[in-house]
Amino acid sequence: CDRDTFLAMDLAALLAKVQQYASAFWQESMGGDFSKSAREIAVLHHTIHNMEPLLQHLQEELRQSAFYPKYLELPIASESKDFPPLYLHTKQGQTVQLLGKVDRVDLCQKDAHTWVRVIDYKTGNTSFQLLNLYHGLQLQLVVYLNAALEVTAKKYPQKTAVPAGIFYYHVDDPYA
Repeated sequence: CDRDTFLAMDLAALLAKVQQYASAFWQESMGGDFSKSAREIAVLHHTIHNMEPLLQHLQEELRQSAFYPKYLELPIASESKDFPPLYLHTKQGQTVQLLGKVDRVDLCQKDAHTWVRVIDYKTGNTSFQLLNLYHGLQLQLVVYLNAALEVTAKKYPQKTAVPAGIFYYHVDDPYA
């Protein structure tokens, strides 16, 4: 659904949508309950239950922000028209192709600018460390932001694409 529809939904409606989509995914992609262990079924129900605070936090975030989610689960791949693979060239003449999936790209269009932020959903306790970035150990979000800026500049040539930030979003505790 779009941003306004999402923001207008109450918690019961949101949870009903989660149940609907989770059930469809479970049936279509996971083969339903057939040959699933009690643990696998319990994990599904636990995941659905844990969506409540996440959805409430997302609504709160979007109500307070001029940003809106533009891309979700966006593949950086050969078959992607918006986000083709990134190519890096080494000093030795080799080419490295970078592929991946961007969890979320948000945009905020204001005046002559399109502000771009990249959000990576995490279930663990990952945190961004500038020192790791400096040493080339934590490049994922920066690479994704660079790709998002390039695509945004092409998609909105009348505006200047500006980096707004890179963020980890902890889905198990969105307030962390």
